[in-house]
Amino acid sequence: LLLVAAVFAPLALLDVRYWRCYGLALLWPPVLSAVHVENITILMGLAAALVWRFRDRPAGGIWLGVSLAVKPLLWPLGVWLLALRSYAGLVWGAVVASVLVLGSWALVGFAGILEYDDLLRMLSDAMEEWGYSVYAFALDLGAWNPVANALWLAVALALVAATFLVTRRGDMRRGFVLGIAAVLACSPIVWLHYFALLLVAVAVAQ
Repeated sequence: LLLVAAVFAPLALLDVRYWRCYGLALLWPPVLSAVHVENITILMGLAAALVWRFRDRPAGGIWLGVSLAVKPLLWPLGVWLLALRSYAGLVWGAVVASVLVLGSWALVGFAGILEYDDLLRMLSDAMEEWGYSVYAFALDLGAWNPVANALWLAVALALVAATFLVTRRGDMRRGFVLGIAAVLACSPIVWLHYFALLLVAVAVAQ
């Protein structure tokens, strides 16, 4: 129920008023997938909408920091805030993310923190060839592993750079949409429900 409500919240925050858009959003396969597997991608979309809504205030960076503490998925939006010269928001975001991450580890006495990086690497190695990432797509086309990795890095870096350059030139709306694309491109693992983030990009663009 929380995730269903979180589908509607970003649209409302981004001033989507046409009621049929809400029904279409709920019926979109990536959204249905996110609700079905109870994944937090939809909440990441809400965080992205809050970053856009409060982009000129520290609250935008704070919401980005909260999202990064939960899952470091939206970090390219930090590049977007940097291009907007939202330095206060970035500082607040870094402080909030650090406090939440260190505080949550402290609750368990930092047990397992040394093994956590290895666990993430093992997960990535096991799952990165599946899903909808640039790397997985390149492998499906028959590319060698090093070529697929190089293509993934090239696309990811190009979109991050485009996010910064387009935003710095004054087109923050297009820069934000590129930032959402960079979020998807930079993730080593991309499942169907990750594309629910595109609801935010469409709402901002239109």
